[in-house]
Amino acid sequence: MKAHSILKIAISALAVSAASPVLAETWYPYDAVEITPAFSADGTPSDINYSPLEKAEKPYNICVSFPHMKDAYWLGVDYGVVEEARDLGVKLNVVEAGGYTELAKQISQIEDCVAGGADAVVIGAISYDGLNSVVSEVASKGVPVIDLVNGMSSSDITAKSLVSFYTMGFETGKYLAEKHPAGGDPAVVGWFPARQVPAGWKPPMRAS
Repeated sequence: MKAHSILKIAISALAVSAASPVLAETWYPYDAVEITPAFSADGTPSDINYSPLEKAEKPYNICVSFPHMKDAYWLGVDYGVVEEARDLGVKLNVVEAGGYTELAKQISQIEDCVAGGADAVVIGAISYDGLNSVVSEVASKGVPVIDLVNGMSSSDITAKSLVSFYTMGFETGKYLAEKHPAGGDPAVVGWFPARQVPAGWKPPMRAS
């Protein structure tokens, strides 16, 4: 039940961060996608309607590790986890490594969190493969590890609450194609990525 509660916080955090502060109290029910089988990069997606827990079973101590707090994206996710932790009545310790080049620092921060008595760890990973050892170490102590946003390759992950880079790209392309249909005037598109790709990140292998 502990892992289930922590996963609810992670899912809720993404949803709350996507809503404006004015709508934060009424952001749910939230349209999300569930992948079957779980954790499969080429699994079958199905639409679900998600609502958060009203309260956690007890005041868990949760560690949340982010790559950085340098842009509006991660500030938004931070807002989501903090607001949901407050609503659920759990203790939250949020740390940030300072950038996607700071893998060693993220590992050290996670180890410190667990040593400090964390009941669970939520990780926005700097590296797809580089955190596997610390994830295994944490999991071996019976502490659930939730993979948040970026994705990790570890087989010791307890649960995942990820964004779909495939869907993000598809929806952007769909919007541009509808706005500038074939046969129309040429369109100039500017791409401003604004954030680094996590070290070792691999795109999901899924057919369109």
